[in-house]
Amino acid sequence: MKFVQFIVVILIGVLFFGCIFPESINVTPNETDNPPIIISFSPKEGYVMLNFGEEKLFSIDSVKDEHPENLTYIWKLDGTEISDGTFVRLMAPNTSKIMELEVIVNDGYNQDMVRWTIIVGSP
Repeated sequence: MKFVQFIVVILIGVLFFGCIFPESINVTPNETDNPPIIISFSPKEGYVMLNFGEEKLFSIDSVKDEHPENLTYIWKLDGTEISDGTFVRLMAPNTSKIMELEVIVNDGYNQDMVRWTIIVGSP
């Protein structure tokens, strides 16, 4: 019987104080942030052939984003970060090799990416 009385007292307290001192809940929608979109880049081809020792410029030429001042660029060659600007100049090694180059453009919330496969061989 005491247990039932205890439960009733608790319920009355919750109802009474919940009605007198209701918590205000303000729901504001999260600011949506669309991902950056890489519009143009160079070279356009996904596969790039280079001769031994040949140099090639890879660049991000245009990115569409709501907050372009927040954009960061990370260039990776075979998974290792090599640069953080809008372009990278790559020199092919003097051995036959297949390499993966990617650039990630990030606005602090979302990202876009371009990837090239670079095939190095003799002329």
